[in-house]
Amino acid sequence: MRFLLFVSGLCAALVSVARAQTPAAAPPQPDLAAMQYFIGKWACAGTNSRHPGVVSPSTFEAAKDDSGPWVVGHLTVYAPSGDAVYRSYDHYTFDPAAKQWVDVGVDSAGGYAVSTSPGPTGNVWVWHDLGLQKDPSIVSQSDTTLTVNDAASYTLAWTYTPKDGTTYHQEVTCKKKA
Repeated sequence: MRFLLFVSGLCAALVSVARAQTPAAAPPQPDLAAMQYFIGKWACAGTNSRHPGVVSPSTFEAAKDDSGPWVVGHLTVYAPSGDAVYRSYDHYTFDPAAKQWVDVGVDSAGGYAVSTSPGPTGNVWVWHDLGLQKDPSIVSQSDTTLTVNDAASYTLAWTYTPKDGTTYHQEVTCKKKA
């Protein structure tokens, strides 16, 4: 009888250990097809009505992350001298539970942001910044509208209002590099 109890206890312990060592099933990979358009290298230039006549050249590069659930984007903005003055790193994915796209970003100025979008409607994406980090000089900012112009060009546009109460418009157009 003692032997049967010992064998039963041993079997239960082995099953428990086997369960503990079995990794949980990985969640299904999100469908990133809607982001496929942005994969690649882009040359961008933007204007800001607060600084008329100044064009900020930049590059944007996006690739699918090897781990699967993310598209990773890297933006570099250049000064007229050609020196990089700002960099941002964004991770984009689709959250099937919330039924929305998510952009988690950090930048070289110590900034961070999370934005969401319901996804494209025709050729337009609208991104809403959740406002986790506030620039104390900015009172309000609109959602960012991304418009796919054609197979090799898109435009981002938004407005913002600093403490002086003036609303400014910023626009960036990116063209696919060959």
